[in-house]
Amino acid sequence: LGWFGRFGMGGIEGVSSAANQVATGVIVQAPLKHLGLITGQPNDGMGLGICWSEPFRTGGGNRARNETAVELGYCFHLTPLVRIQPDVQFVIDPAYNANRDTAVVFQLQLDVNW
Repeated sequence: LGWFGRFGMGGIEGVSSAANQVATGVIVQAPLKHLGLITGQPNDGMGLGICWSEPFRTGGGNRARNETAVELGYCFHLTPLVRIQPDVQFVIDPAYNANRDTAVVFQLQLDVNW
């Protein structure tokens, strides 16, 4: 079991959208192994995190609101060099979409290393 945290601040010249951001979460290594479901995957990991972002306040009509996201992801090690990572994010008050109160984002990554 592990805990992570990060924070950042940036100027508009260096980052694309967030002026300030804070995130934290927990990671469990090999949860399926600990449950006795798949014992041969000691490097898998599952994580749950939460992030708060404050977008840049620029002049004109851009009045983007602060955004909060909760994210759940899993990392399956298919081989020592190949992993697949499904991920789902639930976003509250999407910063640049004032017409929506929530959004759900799913992504699937394939990482191949050599």
